Amino acid sequence: MLIKFNTPTDYRSWAEMNFGNNDFNDQRLTKRNVIIAEALMTYPNMSISDLFPQSSDAISAYRFFQNSKTPSDSVTQTHRNNTFHAIMQLGEQAQAAGEKKPVVLLLGDSSEINFGYSRKINGACPIGISNQGQGFLFHANLAFDWKAKQIIGLASALIKDRTPRPKQKNGRKLASHKRVLLPDRESAVWMDSKKELEPLLDSVEMVCVNDRGADFYEHIHQLNQDGFSYVIRAGQKNRIVAPLEDPEQRICLYEYICNQPVQEEQTIEITGQIVKNKKQPYRLSPLLIRFGAILFLSSSVSSKVQGIQEPFQVNFVHIQEDSSRSIDAHGKPCTVKEPVEWILLTNRPVTTIEEALEIRDMYQTRWLIEEYFCALKSGCGLEKSQLQNINSLKTLCGFYSVCAVFILALKYLQNYHPDTDVYTIIPKEWIIVLQQKLGVKFPVKTVRDFYIGVAKLGGYFNRKNDAPPGWKRIWKGFNKLLPLVDGYKLALEIFPEKIVYR
Repeated sequence: MLIKFNTPTDYRSWAEMNFGNNDFNDQRLTKRNVIIAEALMTYPNMSISDLFPQSSDAISAYRFFQNSKTPSDSVTQTHRNNTFHAIMQLGEQAQAAGEKKPVVLLLGDSSEINFGYSRKINGACPIGISNQGQGFLFHANLAFDWKAKQIIGLASALIKDRTPRPKQKNGRKLASHKRVLLPDRESAVWMDSKKELEPLLDSVEMVCVNDRGADFYEHIHQLNQDGFSYVIRAGQKNRIVAPLEDPEQRICLYEYICNQPVQEEQTIEITGQIVKNKKQPYRLSPLLIRFGAILFLSSSVSSKVQGIQEPFQVNFVHIQEDSSRSIDAHGKPCTVKEPVEWILLTNRPVTTIEEALEIRDMYQTRWLIEEYFCALKSGCGLEKSQLQNINSLKTLCGFYSVCAVFILALKYLQNYHPDTDVYTIIPKEWIIVLQQKLGVKFPVKTVRDFYIGVAKLGGYFNRKNDAPPGWKRIWKGFNKLLPLVDGYKLALEIFPEKIVYR
């Protein structure tokens, strides 16, 4: 596991554990990558020149990023190996105890890393809206222990350049049904990211939890062939499927699902929903739950060109908000701009309402990958880097992709394991300085105390009805805390005998 109660609070030990076995075919590069990792983790969201006061160290760091022997996949090698072995250990422990295979969720998604359009970056590819930005596509799979409800680590991290859509001889852009035949198509990253994880399938059940971008026939067919389980939100509601009871019939997926009887109804509170960048007010709504199975049919491209023809069974869980019966905080009927509706496709058994609710809960966990990208971009500040070469930025992304896992795991502990002893996770100097800054009225003993304290430095009020602090408040607080930690360390070096704690 990445986060344990005995995790070293010295970030040099953390850097050695997550970067110390990276293979660059040069021991000097391995030592330098540990030094850089320690600095980036200790002071996230800081420029390279600010990380290293000594000019020689800063120059060595820049040379490391520019070296052709230090690609991003080599930088993340040790951490991914640790994640691999941690998952393997889960399976061995379950086998020794005579238990069934443990379930490990692979929370996967892609995110555009966009460095803007106003500056020149050597070797950058177009990205963003209308391809006006510069950057690359980052695809990550986060491993999550479903039983222990704990983040294990980064299982895979792929960086892919986005290529412009090819054009035909007449100058028009290539049609979508022809573009999927290209060997370097962007959607192939979903299948490529799981190849190195196939040896783990003998010891654990790997459940790929993905959003609508992963809903295409070739991907789901490949998951079935390789032995992965999956929970994927349907993006193509109008695809043609066949009912199990009548394989010759053809019907629209959404039409078929809506015609099924409702097996369960639950009333839930919906808060914090964002529609067109606006937060929607609180409401109480009934959720209708249906589940069943259909036959997936191959597309014309898959059958004619790729030779995939056989239909296969896919189970579904349909969760639909009945907005006609939604009420606001005062108990009055309210207007719902965008009702909640999920169609979840899976190859896990869904024959009871308990199994259907477990599928729903697994998909809800997918939000952690979105939080991960927030930690990578807003927390570590990857897109703010001023490096001028795209390969250097990709290497930096490798470092930050591991740092973001640790940061996310801390935030996750704050939400789900808030009473964890803070001294087993956070460096002692951080806790001492935060305690002194907040005063004796706010003791810092647990992980939740620490995160609330940091958020308070960032302007969080911590009132009774306030929502938990978000990334912006937390990182604003971190940016105030870290300079104070620097001053504290300097004071210890200059006047060690005069530092007295209240």
